Amino acid sequence: MKQKILSMMKKFQVEKILLFLEKINYILELNLLYRTVNRIENGKIELKNILENHIYQISIQTIEHINPIPVNVSFIFEYYTLILYN
Repeated sequence: MKQKILSMMKKFQVEKILLFLEKINYILELNLLYRTVNRIENGKIELKNILENHIYQISIQTIEHINPIPVNVSFIFEYYTLILYN
């Protein structure tokens, strides 16, 4: 029993380490993307627009998944955009 618990703990620790490494890799990729876009004239503005559109689409999909009745959620998007960028 003790061996089984130790095995499970090791597996859990390895999974946590792998998740942590995935997050680090994601951050490094975002950093590379930002540095690349930063070199392009108006690149940050375009990246911001792409990101806003992506967040909007994900928000719409999530809301439609929760409530299949179409909802006008532009006010939600605008609210969170104001929070994020102010």
